Amino acid sequence: MADKITFTNVQLLSFGRKPEGGSAKFSAASSDKVSEAMGWQDIPECLTGGKLEGELRATSATLSPNEKELRKHETELDISRVSGFETVRLELERSKGKGHRTELRFSISFSDPNGARKLEQYITSCGKSRLIVSYTKQAEQEEMLLATEEQRQATLPEAD
Repeated sequence: MADKITFTNVQLLSFGRKPEGGSAKFSAASSDKVSEAMGWQDIPECLTGGKLEGELRATSATLSPNEKELRKHETELDISRVSGFETVRLELERSKGKGHRTELRFSISFSDPNGARKLEQYITSCGKSRLIVSYTKQAEQEEMLLATEEQRQATLPEAD
């Protein structure tokens, strides 16, 4: 069963198309839940920007507008991965010099043949949204324990 991760205050920044699908760039609010799901440590307040490790092997993404009246424009895409994560520190809107916020930026690779059409309709009719991504957790390699000298000696063939 696929896990889900929700990105909030999402904005579609741009998208491009290829014969086999395409890619889209998004911005979203930085959140503890996303950081936890991605295995990132706390992002320091003093950080002005940087690349973050990790990617999601994904199957689908649902873009849902924040405004109730626009929910009819909700759209779903078949996607393959979410990658290229980075943080960007921005000044608070209409509050020059009074604070900042940390934004998360990332790319989605989509295989949906109608993906570009769906995103074109979405970008022209919707603003801030919620993005729910269904993904498959990657297997984590367990920490390898090394044998002690005594254990190694016990497994050596006896010399005749």
